[in-house]
Amino acid sequence: MNEDAIPAIVKLSGSAQSDVRLAVAQILSSLSLAPHTRAAINKADGPSYLVQLLIHAMQDIPNDTWDEHLALAAGNALLQLTAASMIQSTGWVHHGADVGEEQSNFI
Repeated sequence: MNEDAIPAIVKLSGSAQSDVRLAVAQILSSLSLAPHTRAAINKADGPSYLVQLLIHAMQDIPNDTWDEHLALAAGNALLQLTAASMIQSTGWVHHGADVGEEQSNFI
């Protein structure tokens, strides 16, 4: 993945088309799994855009018309980014991990 493409992907989250917003949230959710793309997402202000996607997905809850797929994709991306930041800042290492293995099975 070309990290220069991530800011363009992040900015697409402001699209007026719901299918584009969903695709962006799903892409960012997938990209948030890898350390180098997480950094690029954060640098491109991705968390702010993801919060806006989550708000947009939830805005019609009183009418029972919220966008569950968008909410799940944006929320998952935010959780992945947050968990990775917490793990990195605390230096937490999974107790079962061998040297050189991924620090966590869920990040």
